[in-house]
Amino acid sequence: MDASLISISMCSLRKFLGKFHFYTLLFIPATFGGAFCALFPKRVKHLQHTAIFQALIESLLLHLNPLSKLLASSVSLQTVIFMVCSAVILEGKQRKWYNGFWFLTPDAPTDPDVPPQRKSCSHSELDCGLYIVRGIRNYLIIGLALDVFRYLVSSSKLNQWSLSHLNFQSTAWLGCYVGLYRAVHCYLQSIPIVNESLKHPFAGCLGGLSYFFYPKLTILSYALLEAIRTLSSKNHKTGESKKNRFGWSDLLFPLSLAYLIHNYVMEEQRVSALSGVIIDSTTANYARNISKRIARLQ
Repeated sequence: MDASLISISMCSLRKFLGKFHFYTLLFIPATFGGAFCALFPKRVKHLQHTAIFQALIESLLLHLNPLSKLLASSVSLQTVIFMVCSAVILEGKQRKWYNGFWFLTPDAPTDPDVPPQRKSCSHSELDCGLYIVRGIRNYLIIGLALDVFRYLVSSSKLNQWSLSHLNFQSTAWLGCYVGLYRAVHCYLQSIPIVNESLKHPFAGCLGGLSYFFYPKLTILSYALLEAIRTLSSKNHKTGESKKNRFGWSDLLFPLSLAYLIHNYVMEEQRVSALSGVIIDSTTANYARNISKRIARLQ
């Protein structure tokens, strides 16, 4: 759909202006094409927004400016940012500010109206150790499924079925993430002097330390996007958000899409590998074909 709209806009501008210009070749047509995404069903629009905004954030992190260089080269700084994002997202999901996808499901909030039981935690297991171990086990299985799926996809593309290409990074990261989060949260629940409102955010923050062992800008860019969405949802009333079909994201999406497509064709090194995959999928390889034609003309 986006590819057809972009193609129609390109041809119309070419006919109206008499020739292609630097920004009328892709940027303006992509803006027109992306604007129609606001009319799509809510779920389809949300998926497209997630893909493009995440690709935009990751591409901006790879730019050759001093701040991006510092962030891209410092795993410690990336970890601190991810820890903050983790705390915001998990707290938002627990308080139901935002219901988007995240790698971890937060613990249920403690109900102040329920009288205290033998344990202070909100989970159903009587033993916190069992609760932590079960969480690690479940998320290890999820991570293993992700690693095997990635191995099958990459091996089928390369036609090389060597087990040396199989790694368990996602498995280790998810297991470490849920283990740290649940262990810290259960421990803090047993300390009455710690403010109740700080226990869960602190557990989410320390759980983000797991990023240090599996640093990926793709994960960091998604965490930044979801943290921004969580804070934005917190500041909007539920009634207003249901009435308004269109929001700021509908205005930012066409510009973000146009920026990525324009740079993907004109300066491919300015976009991430993930952006290239998303753009090819969004435009049905239309942008890549234009890039190849321009390369042949130069």
